[in-house]
Amino acid sequence: DAPESAGSNSYATALTIFVLEEAGAKVPQKAISWLKSHQDATAGNWQANSMNKHYDQGSMQSQFMNDAATGFAVMALTFRRE
Repeated sequence: DAPESAGSNSYATALTIFVLEEAGAKVPQKAISWLKSHQDATAGNWQANSMNKHYDQGSMQSQFMNDAATGFAVMALTFRRE
């Protein structure tokens, strides 16, 4: 029941940046720029849809995905090694 992909995903992008940074690998500036540009200007968080199953907006599962995306985005952008 996985939803069709509509392009990039804040959760996947943030997690990948974080893992690359932790591994000491070079992170493409394009990925960092994309992540910064997809922060919700009003709420301050990052939105992410589950890649496994469609969940209703506002459900506990959809809120969990947003929390996970936001957590990894904050870690990826805060603990950067340059």
